[in-house]
Amino acid sequence: MQSTTLKDFEVIKKLGDGSFSQVYQVLRHSDSQLYALKNVKLGFLKSKEKENALNEVRILASITHPNIVPYKEAFYDEGSNSLCIIMELVSGGTLSHLIDMLKKSGSKLDESVIWSYINQMLKGLKALHDLKILHRDLKSANIFLTEDQKTLKIADMNVSKVAKGGFLHTQTGTPYYASPEIWRCDPYNAKSDIWSLGCVLYEICALKPPFVSTDKRDLFQKIQYGNFNRIPSHYSDQLQKIVMKCLSRNPNKRPSVEGLLKMIGENRKIVEKNEDLLRGYSQYNFLMKTLKFPKNPKSLVDILPKPNYQEKKKLSMFHGNAAVALSRDREFIDGILPIIENKPLRKIVRKKSKVVGDNKENMKPQVNNNVKMPKIKSRSRSPNILEEKV
Repeated sequence: MQSTTLKDFEVIKKLGDGSFSQVYQVLRHSDSQLYALKNVKLGFLKSKEKENALNEVRILASITHPNIVPYKEAFYDEGSNSLCIIMELVSGGTLSHLIDMLKKSGSKLDESVIWSYINQMLKGLKALHDLKILHRDLKSANIFLTEDQKTLKIADMNVSKVAKGGFLHTQTGTPYYASPEIWRCDPYNAKSDIWSLGCVLYEICALKPPFVSTDKRDLFQKIQYGNFNRIPSHYSDQLQKIVMKCLSRNPNKRPSVEGLLKMIGENRKIVEKNEDLLRGYSQYNFLMKTLKFPKNPKSLVDILPKPNYQEKKKLSMFHGNAAVALSRDREFIDGILPIIENKPLRKIVRKKSKVVGDNKENMKPQVNNNVKMPKIKSRSRSPNILEEKV
């Protein structure tokens, strides 16, 4: 059987850039279907970074779940000396993109939508935690939406890791979403992902992270104190309670994924039976053995997981071109309007914001709404990756 190469795909457009990779929307010639292709240039990577790239393949290929971006194929392209990972194209953009659109339009998400998003993020995270996998970089930019904006899928497992002994020690993640224990370089476990989830939930509601600063040391202090403003008052106390539980400074006080799913079931009376549904998916997920990067990259063909395409009826050339044109021309806003309460928000003037968190005695952080991501000196190419101790 002939090995897959980049020539088997037509690049439609670039979707984004990572620390050591680029993601493209591509058309697969053999079935005329659209996919996402992550191109990892191996020539620029150190040994550890190559292992991380293979680790992402391993994790994606081990999990089948509706809230995890589906794996399709991985192959080595000799012509470009790159590892290519083919995934399902999730065309609704990221949560980060959605939040930006909400801020620009002066809109907000209906609370029922937020509860649905929480439920789905927890399910996806549970699929990882059931295999003792910590995501370690959960953030709004790594959570994708389907075109109708109703389904979430967790992506970017590049720094995810299996916690064999229960705890990990490597300091990694994105500063605004990193847990207090990671900032302190303490050992951490799955509860660190719960903190990151709490930051994402807060951001969906308030349209900004709970802890922001232009200075790294100041951000560290705010996260250690654990003080943050309440989510906007038009959201319920039950939703605020979930956020506060996730953002407890003490990891032992944060609930597990299972605990949060139980809380959601009690508070929002979600009809579906979470445990039964999740058991149906998790019983088919088995973590593949560790993939070791070979001395000769050509040998990758012998160790990479098998393709996992769902064969569909091949489109005619006319329909294939039409799909590409439609994808190029569709505006993002067309997909989100049905689920957003698209009304101007009343300007609410408060004398004093209510501060919540573990340590109410401390003064509340002075939040600057126009902050940019802090410039962090790092050994990686991305300023978003936290790798050094404060």
